[in-house]
Amino acid sequence: MKTIILGAGALGSILGIKLTKAGYDVTLVDVNPALLAAVKKNQGLYFNNYSEEILVPVKMSDYDGLDGTADLIILVTKAMYTSSALNSAKKVIGKDTYVLTLQNGLGNIEAVSEYVDSDHVLVGTTTEVADIESPGSISSKGEGHTEFMAANGVMNDMVAQINTMFNDSGIRTDISKDIMVTIWEKVAHNCATNTLASVCRLTNAYTIGTPETAELAANIIREVCSVANAAGIPADGEAVVNRVVKHAKSGGGYHFPSMAQDVFSHRRTEVSSINGAVYKKAQELGVAVPYTETMYRLVRCIEEHYDAQYMVG
Repeated sequence: MKTIILGAGALGSILGIKLTKAGYDVTLVDVNPALLAAVKKNQGLYFNNYSEEILVPVKMSDYDGLDGTADLIILVTKAMYTSSALNSAKKVIGKDTYVLTLQNGLGNIEAVSEYVDSDHVLVGTTTEVADIESPGSISSKGEGHTEFMAANGVMNDMVAQINTMFNDSGIRTDISKDIMVTIWEKVAHNCATNTLASVCRLTNAYTIGTPETAELAANIIREVCSVANAAGIPADGEAVVNRVVKHAKSGGGYHFPSMAQDVFSHRRTEVSSINGAVYKKAQELGVAVPYTETMYRLVRCIEEHYDAQYMVG
């Protein structure tokens, strides 16, 4: 199966490394010149799992270098780049190509459906943890968990193939029993932890480890799940709170979320697709989400005024 991963950030790279190590035909695609040059020079990506560093011969290309027709496209770009990424990759999208979005936030199914038939859209979430050490070098402190399913909820052969491929590659994966619950519970997680890390400049081990912000995170999660419930999706807020606390106490709690990394690097964040999308949906349904809205507005203020921020040290 010819697989193309759009987006060679930390998540895309760790997926590409694991799939390549297991012998699958996968190509990473990115537009970062420094990354492309490093991978070309080294003939792969360096992978550090804190017990050893190895060079994995991952294939990487820019969009112009793509050819043939993909059986599967795994989309892990930030949500605001979905259309540009799929438009740039349209020459490898055939009538039988499936697209699996593992992106954060809401609205990804609708965006992907602009490029492939709705029955070829797959959607999921992942907690695979990785960090970019330098262009061409990735580290990971442990494994995560991935859930996915066809967006229409119908089991098909491609879902089964991906499930086997991921698990064979050490990407711990389950087929979701209710994909919209899975999506909304991940959004609730991200609405709390990603924005807190971005505003506090701390990893989740500290934000969830501090009583005041731990309570704030729990309130955000409950709000998001209340919006899902109002939309007829039985997301379980308390279950998400418990998972967030457990995750913060594990090695994953010291991983700096991608939104916070973007803030530190003065890049545009995904907050509009995460907290912002929940706030918009809450307004449509008449549900109050003051904590979620506040974090959305704070992160938006930060990213709109990077040049004016006071920096110490």
